[in-house]
Amino acid sequence: MALGPLATFASPRLDSSHLVAGPEDRARYMARMLDTLCTQIGPRYAGSEAYDRSAELIAQELALAVPKTELDEFSLRAWRLLEEPIF
Repeated sequence: MALGPLATFASPRLDSSHLVAGPEDRARYMARMLDTLCTQIGPRYAGSEAYDRSAELIAQELALAVPKTELDEFSLRAWRLLEEPIF
């Protein structure tokens, strides 16, 4: 599976400092990110749709704090589960 063209997220340098201004803000932000990544998106095997969604999410979040972020493109011939997960 190949990702789409190199995605670039340019930010007008938004002030996102309020998201992590204090300990309670940081805890809320991290809880939201962990819920999104671990519960809503779930396992993110390389080449999977979930992997792509998680990469997009992280790029969007970084774009709130830095002027430019990029997603690197790579090709993956195939991925398959060899046995059932133990957890």
